[in-house]
Amino acid sequence: SRSSSLKDQELILRFLALFFDRGKYTRPMNEFLNKFTSKAIKNGPQFTIECRSIFENTIEAIYAALGEKAFRPERVINAAVFDSVMVGIASRIAKGPKISAEEICINNSKLLGDNRYLELISRATADENNVRERIYLSLKAFGQD
Repeated sequence: SRSSSLKDQELILRFLALFFDRGKYTRPMNEFLNKFTSKAIKNGPQFTIECRSIFENTIEAIYAALGEKAFRPERVINAAVFDSVMVGIASRIAKGPKISAEEICINNSKLLGDNRYLELISRATADENNVRERIYLSLKAFGQD
């Protein structure tokens, strides 16, 4: 449906904006995303190609490791889990060493077993400190703090 594809696009945009510009994140999320979008357009097609490649490599690695269970602490996809796990794994892929499916599985389970992380993904998810901390915990979980 149209609304679900818009939601997907927003999730992808959120991931990319936080991957590249998390240090500049301030609320509201929409404004942060708009700024990133303008920057991406200014950066031209090469940047768009880079973004697509980062997204595809990250999502493929996660899907291979976790399948349909990815980003779902419960039944539905959790946007805060999506943005933080994607950033954590994308950063690890970008900097190396190569991450295996098994390592993704183990560290994802640890992260979702961390009470502090669970707190951060369940309320005030756009709050600056909350965004920073959940991404930090994910970077740490996947070996890239």
